[in-house]
Amino acid sequence: MHLWKMSKMEISNNMILCMFIMFQSIIVIIALLLGISVFTSRYDKYKAVHDLIGDEGVVLNAQHFMWAGSNPDNMICCEKKEIEELFPNTKIFSTYNVWATYDYEDIWDNYEPKTIAYDNEVAATFVPDMDDGRWLKESDNKSSVVEAVITNNKAGIEVGDEIYITTDFFGEQLEEKITIKIVGVVSDNTYIIGAPASYVEEYDDVRDCFFMYSIDFDVRPYLFFLKEDLRNAENELLGSPHITTAISGIQFINFDNDIKSSEIDYIESVISSEKCNLDKKMNMDQVMKNSKKYIWNQLDEVLPIFIGLLVLIIMSVICSSAMMTRSQLKNYAIYYTVGLKWSDCIKIQILQQSILQFGAFIITSVVFLFMLKFNVLDNTVFEFSIIHIGICLLYVFLCIFASIILPYRIINNSSPKNILVTKV
Repeated sequence: MHLWKMSKMEISNNMILCMFIMFQSIIVIIALLLGISVFTSRYDKYKAVHDLIGDEGVVLNAQHFMWAGSNPDNMICCEKKEIEELFPNTKIFSTYNVWATYDYEDIWDNYEPKTIAYDNEVAATFVPDMDDGRWLKESDNKSSVVEAVITNNKAGIEVGDEIYITTDFFGEQLEEKITIKIVGVVSDNTYIIGAPASYVEEYDDVRDCFFMYSIDFDVRPYLFFLKEDLRNAENELLGSPHITTAISGIQFINFDNDIKSSEIDYIESVISSEKCNLDKKMNMDQVMKNSKKYIWNQLDEVLPIFIGLLVLIIMSVICSSAMMTRSQLKNYAIYYTVGLKWSDCIKIQILQQSILQFGAFIITSVVFLFMLKFNVLDNTVFEFSIIHIGICLLYVFLCIFASIILPYRIINNSSPKNILVTKV
């Protein structure tokens, strides 16, 4: 305990230099948080798509798909089993356009929400930023109420509100209304998986699998729920499905591990045929290549600058700690005369730097948590997660280690007797 007291006392004796060291570390920690946030915000989208498709497969943005076979009635695919017949030896994870009208306090004239339904796997792979409530989860499928998430909306619909489906797409009255309960509200200007068909942005990477919504620019809100949740509610309330769900928008198609090249050629021929009304097609190798470039693009520009800054800061910490040690040698010699071990002086140096570096980390963390709590960083990519904390702590320990290199040599090459005699 006495070493802690001595360390704090030595810091107070060199307050200006110590504040300079802390300020430098705060700048580096802010730069680390920004760089990590840029990387993770981009990598999370890549990971979501890669988790669904793997290394081999395709991403399709489709208006609709036609049934396999002759299909004289021109039926479109509305269920997973129908699209699976089009693409043998694949695993398909779909998004759906839901053909439904909703009742909510007679406000839906010209304001009907657009609805995207997900396969469980698609919804689980990426969670958008939420203003309130939560995102969809598989346990939602276990009740007769459809749990849904909505974007910010001018109707004022929020978490806990309920809207209803009372008729099918053809206007026929349902025997029992289907309750849609809002469990979450998506933040504006956040990425949402499953871009609608005809989505205008084109990057040829994972960003084409996502879209952004803003209440300031989008006329109609979006409603999201799990397709299985809808079907379970219909079967429980009505005995069978009544609401049409068309397979439309982004579709993730994963090739089986044992798929043959001839089977891939067949799938490619189906994709290019009249069976698929597509807005866009991307092979997974193309997605991976372009996405990695997208992930590293901005970091490549700032990484050399950051490395140079980090080297300068580490050198500054080394030199500053050496200056502090030289200015404190007389005090250390006095401590030695009253019973302190000479080796304990190294410990005091380590404790001093620990206080300064952890202090810089704590100050920066508190400020960022405060800004996150009060939504100051809503329109930025800044995040604060375990990964951010871990890398910042790695920097802190690096600084502490670097700061004892010269002090260790200075103290070991000195003796209390010589110091006291010289100073006198």
